[in-house]
Amino acid sequence: METLERIKVMVKAVDDLEYIVDQFGHDHVYVKEPKPGQPAYGNGGCWYVKDGEPDCLIAKFLFNRGWTIEELSSCESRSVFSASGDYPDRLTNDEVSILSTAQQVQDNGKTWGEALRAAKLEAFYLTRQLVR
Repeated sequence: METLERIKVMVKAVDDLEYIVDQFGHDHVYVKEPKPGQPAYGNGGCWYVKDGEPDCLIAKFLFNRGWTIEELSSCESRSVFSASGDYPDRLTNDEVSILSTAQQVQDNGKTWGEALRAAKLEAFYLTRQLVR
């Protein structure tokens, strides 16, 4: 993939994250609620699917990108980096890096606005590496 195309893909990923964050609010903090019959994982991690709907920031992003609830469910208990390996043609390495950064911030109890800022910084860093 050419440099300009990679940059466009990264901008689209950040824009798609921002769309979700704008819907829920920049101060939104993801809280992992226990599912019936399943223990919560403590403070870390997220559910990709809860009550048949995408639950966390990354799940909402992937769902908006066409991933099915079944595909998201198969990713439970795994990072987006790990889960993307099951669907290698669905995300670029740059998108995985941007989403992984946002996921780490979210899973550490920070706001979705902070997760978005971190994703933007990761996209900037990746772009900077491309044009050097």
